[in-house]
Amino acid sequence: MADVILGLGSNLGRKLDHLSQAIELIKEHVGVVKHISSVYQTKALLPEGAPKEWDLDYYNIALQVKTHLTPLALLDALQEIEQKLGREKDHEFWSPRQIDIDILTFDHQAISHERLIVPHEGLLKRRFALAPLLEIVPNWQYPGQSIDLYKTLYQMPPIKLAPFGLSGSKIVGIVNLSLNSFSGDGQQPDLKTFQKQILSMIESGCQVIDIGAESTKPHVTPKTPEMVWHILKPYLKSLDQLFKEHTFPTRIDVSIDTYHIAVIENALQFACVTMINDVYGYDEAKIAALIGQTDVKYVFMHQLGKASGEYIPADEDCLESICLYAKRKIQMLLELGVKKEQLIFDVGIGFGKHAFQVKKILENIALIKKHLNVPILIGHSRKRSASLYTCGEAVHQKDIITAMISRDLCKQKIDYIRVHDVSLALAAKFS
Repeated sequence: MADVILGLGSNLGRKLDHLSQAIELIKEHVGVVKHISSVYQTKALLPEGAPKEWDLDYYNIALQVKTHLTPLALLDALQEIEQKLGREKDHEFWSPRQIDIDILTFDHQAISHERLIVPHEGLLKRRFALAPLLEIVPNWQYPGQSIDLYKTLYQMPPIKLAPFGLSGSKIVGIVNLSLNSFSGDGQQPDLKTFQKQILSMIESGCQVIDIGAESTKPHVTPKTPEMVWHILKPYLKSLDQLFKEHTFPTRIDVSIDTYHIAVIENALQFACVTMINDVYGYDEAKIAALIGQTDVKYVFMHQLGKASGEYIPADEDCLESICLYAKRKIQMLLELGVKKEQLIFDVGIGFGKHAFQVKKILENIALIKKHLNVPILIGHSRKRSASLYTCGEAVHQKDIITAMISRDLCKQKIDYIRVHDVSLALAAKFS
């Protein structure tokens, strides 16, 4: 089998999704994908006088692939994949495209053919090609030549990683519309400011926007469903409009943080709402009836009663308790008609757990995920029980500790991390 490095790029529409679709087609029609680089974000290469609408940033990656195909058969297969993903044969050379797939290397061969030159002609001129190649094959040598590839790389203009990756933890950004929130960040901005906040969060790498309008602090008077919906409704209208006006690099989920069935029913009328984050699970049968025939995701959480002072007993195995609770919930929700792929489990940091139990949960969260076999969400941001050190400290210090925990969670491949500061979470994810 030949060892091949492919360079993929997209700068049109949901470009991260185009890259993901291309990878799946390469697995199906080309060979075994051994390694995938990080996603790099780069400016488009454009000729002088190119239309302004062509100036769209690219997402670039490199793949290492094992294939039985000959070089020209590989070229034909890749061009067919490009066309399947929407690239037309007469596509204008410099214009934006859903997908571009180049053969960067083919074994250690130097190929010169009227249809194909390998290594790729632009490899030593384009950092967006060379950097991802060296990321996945650090010791690769240019065939037939003695070239210091890293010296060549460092002489090129720098590029940055894209805020979204093809794998790893998804960042859930908190939008708190409750004025008496735990973390003190609650606010109800005007709609223009709200839209700017959302765009900033997405540009910083947020893939889920989690919006809530009611505090879960103990001793806070609960809001009625009517009160919660009165707050949420204008912001969801604004989000729906924002999503119609913008195309993001990948799917962005909007999660509604509520336990009120009436609020959930109203929220699901908005196209942007694709997730329900239910901390208490009072009306699971009704929620199941609403979402069972949809693709809406449902976050269910481990807790011991609404804003109560009840904790997992200190002499009890908290990991076992949480897993038993989650298994019962999963079985019940499946029987109610919710599909397993819709389910996400939140272990409930800050709900019914002592600090020493939270520490044990965070250290063993990968085991919980393996045991339950459903995606896991961790809401540890600014939680006192997740870091006693931050008790009484300023918000920025709590966010630093949150980012440190986020890094550990990302290393354990936890599916969702729910945070207030998206930029710090992104830095933690890629560090």
